[in-house]
Amino acid sequence: MGVFMLKGRIRPHTLVPILVLLLSLLLSGGVRSLAALAALPPSPLVILDAGHGGIDAGAVGAAGSKEKELVLAYALTLKEMFTEAGVPVLLTRTEDALVLGGEDEGQRGRKAKDLKNRAAIAARYPGAVFVSLHMNAYPVAKYRGFEVYYGAGEGSRPLAERITARVKKEVDPVYTRTPRAAGEGIYLLSHMTNTAVLVEFGFLSCPEEEAKLLEKDYQKKLCFCVFYAIMEEKNLF
Repeated sequence: MGVFMLKGRIRPHTLVPILVLLLSLLLSGGVRSLAALAALPPSPLVILDAGHGGIDAGAVGAAGSKEKELVLAYALTLKEMFTEAGVPVLLTRTEDALVLGGEDEGQRGRKAKDLKNRAAIAARYPGAVFVSLHMNAYPVAKYRGFEVYYGAGEGSRPLAERITARVKKEVDPVYTRTPRAAGEGIYLLSHMTNTAVLVEFGFLSCPEEEAKLLEKDYQKKLCFCVFYAIMEEKNLF
């Protein structure tokens, strides 16, 4: 049996999740031969869209954590995982700012401009997998759980279901929610034809869940579930 090869140098802090992935694949018989790997199509681009940014903080947790900061951290963690696996990645933002193409954040209509620019990035890469990263919030603190919305593009629903199943199995079997169609209420997913999902990692309005979402190890677990599901769904193992 061949070896599953990862391109690039594996950094120590990403070695453990990669080894977990390899072990899981070995036990499930999912590791391909080198000949089979060579026959695989090129990896699709993965676009990681950290929601909000700049003057738009998004949800704010009970302890003061900001959605815009957390989702960027999650995006950077995911980027590293995909890069280590040799999968091309593009981030819609890499800093604390809206996606305005260099325009002033103080301008009118900045939120609409931000969303249109994110959708335009996806449109430039129609074969890419688009993953928008968010945190949830609700006026009642008791609500919690991981949730995925999917767009109308081909492959969106199966990917959402695979991500959900992975999180339910590996992280949270109790509160993980059933994936839902985005509909017109979610601008980004309703304005693209890509395979596209929007991931809500949890509720910042729930103090217990907010504390977990801030933990580095918990972040890596959730990110690894998203990474694994995309790799699996796109037949990249």
